[in-house]
Amino acid sequence: HPATRTATGAKAAATAMAVLYVFLVLPRAVTGSEWNYRLTLRARNLVEGVARAHELHPGKTILLDGVDIDQFRNGVSDHPFKAIGIENVYLTPGSERNIGVTPQWADIDEFVMPAEAAAKALAESEAVVYDVRGPELRNITSAYAGISHEGKAPLRVDVSSPLTAYLLGPEWYPNDGNHRWMPKRASLRMGGPTAPGQRLYLHGYCPPELLQDGPILVTVAVDSSTLAPAVIRSGDNTFELYWPLPDAALGKPEMQVSVEVSRTFRPPTDARDLGLAFGAFEVR
Repeated sequence: HPATRTATGAKAAATAMAVLYVFLVLPRAVTGSEWNYRLTLRARNLVEGVARAHELHPGKTILLDGVDIDQFRNGVSDHPFKAIGIENVYLTPGSERNIGVTPQWADIDEFVMPAEAAAKALAESEAVVYDVRGPELRNITSAYAGISHEGKAPLRVDVSSPLTAYLLGPEWYPNDGNHRWMPKRASLRMGGPTAPGQRLYLHGYCPPELLQDGPILVTVAVDSSTLAPAVIRSGDNTFELYWPLPDAALGKPEMQVSVEVSRTFRPPTDARDLGLAFGAFEVR
């Protein structure tokens, strides 16, 4: 049957890409051929298992439960799933406590789905959960969804992700792939800092057209506190801006964040008044 042959071909291609990834990317500064071999097998099984889960649940987000530090370093942190065309793969909430990686490896918050977002995705049947412990991935969606997980607004909000779109205010424009445009002002909800000294970081893109008349000011407010404006100048098209957070936000399960730019622009082929294009807001 043509559909069967197509599915089989897609699976074979995904498996080939997974094997290619494992044997080209995996070997790091790991000594001992037996240890290296075991890591290779675990990483290969993880990538192939995700490819299979994606075939069984097309269009759904895949949550991986039980990932340990070796699997994260050798089978997750280099984004192997994107190499086989699978975008929405995350670790279950709380995985960061079990893995405990250091910053030089990766920002683990990028890979862990916040508890509130995971609960919402599971309740709406938009996600499946797989246990990675063992030689084959095991679907534990029903059991996992039946357990109460600690929930609070996430410390990292990717505004381009449909899974966290419920945290965004109504001002935002529709998703544009890996980014989302704001008008002159936009807002969102996210978790408050968990430790003194943490900052709010904004990652995004400022189009050259917006800077033709000089620098622009970016003003952020957290709840009722307006923070000192930041400046974006010519040449700062891809930016990371950050602000210290007010003491009142410490430990809050949720805080309201708004961002405003001093001016917008309208492209010739677009009817929208555009400010900045954003990727992620995060507290760290």
